[in-house]
Amino acid sequence: MKKVKISIRICGKTATANLLYVDKSGKTHRSVKQVEKGPGDTRAAVEIKALLAGLQALREPVELELSAPAHIGSAVKNGWLDHWAASGGKKYDGKPVKCWELWEQVHEHLQKHKIGGIHG
Repeated sequence: MKKVKISIRICGKTATANLLYVDKSGKTHRSVKQVEKGPGDTRAAVEIKALLAGLQALREPVELELSAPAHIGSAVKNGWLDHWAASGGKKYDGKPVKCWELWEQVHEHLQKHKIGGIHG
């Protein structure tokens, strides 16, 4: 299984998902997916959109290492995302998860991959 690292960064109105992997011959490949902040988007929403863009670029199941802001890393690492998906986008206190439509898509894409590490 190929190992891919996705790093999420934001600068101004643009968030990027940097994808890195090493092929069988040892050559390093890099791909960058950028997302622009739209009207009404929060910083968190743009970062989630960048992660989603990176996940959508993956064409096969991979072992995924994720370096992302704390709100993304915690949601994945601590199992919150799985809980939110099981409860239809609700937090433990019953309140709706912000940006649930985006998180739902992220959750769907993550199910295809093995999570090897999360930083953030």
